[in-house]
Amino acid sequence: MKLKIVINIKKIILLVIISLIINSCASTTDVAEHSVQKYYFYFDKTHPKMRTYGKPYELRYLYEINNPYNSEPVIFTPKDSIVKKISIKKLRNYHVKDYKWLNSFSGLDIDKFFLKNTPKKEFYLIEKIESHKILYLRSVDFIMEIE
Repeated sequence: MKLKIVINIKKIILLVIISLIINSCASTTDVAEHSVQKYYFYFDKTHPKMRTYGKPYELRYLYEINNPYNSEPVIFTPKDSIVKKISIKKLRNYHVKDYKWLNSFSGLDIDKFFLKNTPKKEFYLIEKIESHKILYLRSVDFIMEIE
């Protein structure tokens, strides 16, 4: 009788250990799948290849790309109003992507970067409007074409 109880306890302990391992593996996969990469793009309205168009509620931010592999513009639409102000001194903390970085992509590479859903990406514009000392952070979505 005691031998059966010991064997059953061992089986229960083994099942508990296996279920804990399976649960820990499942939870780490969830975390990896839900990680979000944030990308910050510098936008300067005075730059000749960057411009805004549309009405205030349909505003678009356009980067005119000119390289031999890609002539399609990169266009962002704001999700909401300005999120916060950033001083130029803190700009380096954001690892900002600039026009030169965008223009270095080939057509296929830029599509892969913006359209591939894994890992999940969030896009932000760091916008220079009037002051050289204050920039504005705005949450945006990437869109494919001019509407």
